[in-house]
Amino acid sequence: MVDSNVGTIVFAYIILLAGAEASNTIGFAQISDIVNNIIIFATNILVWVVIFGIGMYIANLVSDMIKSTSTSKILPMVAKTAIIVLTGFMGLKQMWIGWDIIDQAFTLILWAMAVAFALAVGLGAKEVAGEEVKRIIENMKK
Repeated sequence: MVDSNVGTIVFAYIILLAGAEASNTIGFAQISDIVNNIIIFATNILVWVVIFGIGMYIANLVSDMIKSTSTSKILPMVAKTAIIVLTGFMGLKQMWIGWDIIDQAFTLILWAMAVAFALAVGLGAKEVAGEEVKRIIENMKK
């Protein structure tokens, strides 16, 4: 089944390339430009599929590795989701779709994760930090 799909894709590319060259030879430059744009966009889609496929494989591999070493049920899911989102962004960026939006969204997600981590550590270590501050103040008084 995969062989027939790959063959169909290769055949479609050959037909598109032949059509672009034929229209260019005849003198239909606009049609040749349109077909060339279609070829470029189709190539970008194929690259996105390859990137996303590799990302899915890596996400499953990492998730299985975490499951085998940890008892947590949430951590493998979080890691898998993060890798899938990252590869999805990489694929969309490869296709030149929403370049600025993807960069801003990814940056926003990273900042949100950093703030969440800082809050979790800060609130989780509130008592320890309070005790350390008290100890420092007592040492300064001596």
